[in-house]
Amino acid sequence: MMPAAPPTILLVSPVFNEAAHLGRTARALAAQTVPPDRWVIVDDGSTDDTLAIAHGLAAELDFVSVIEAEGDPPGADNLALAREARAFNLGLAHAGPGGYDFVGTLDGDVELPPQWLATLLARVAAAPRLGLAGGRLVEADATGGWRRIEIPSNHVHGAVKLFRRRCLEDVG
Repeated sequence: MMPAAPPTILLVSPVFNEAAHLGRTARALAAQTVPPDRWVIVDDGSTDDTLAIAHGLAAELDFVSVIEAEGDPPGADNLALAREARAFNLGLAHAGPGGYDFVGTLDGDVELPPQWLATLLARVAAAPRLGLAGGRLVEADATGGWRRIEIPSNHVHGAVKLFRRRCLEDVG
């Protein structure tokens, strides 16, 4: 019997003014023991060097592609427009999520440890009914140490979400 093919992974990163962080995020993805098959960076009108850095990453890493979100209508309210969700959906449409087993979001300022995707996939494989998974986030504090970003135990942090494609389709 043939071994099962490894799951395919699409990550989408809506980004806005992440020039200071995007390179570290890309290096962390490239160092994954199970890297994503595709990472779509959706620039949402950055006014810093984010877009240029993203294009440089796409030239360097074969799993990266970059698109630009369309501008907002004049006088538009960012919250009412749900900019991040709109940019994520634009990235999904660009990639055609139907070809991937898992679809995830990744903020442009998150650095994942090298085993993150492999560990998450193993945990999801052990729970076949699980449709959404993520992880805990830590950030640097004023003392040079780390502090965990607290979220409810029944919540998956938006910065690092991984959906089974079927779950994402079911929730629309």
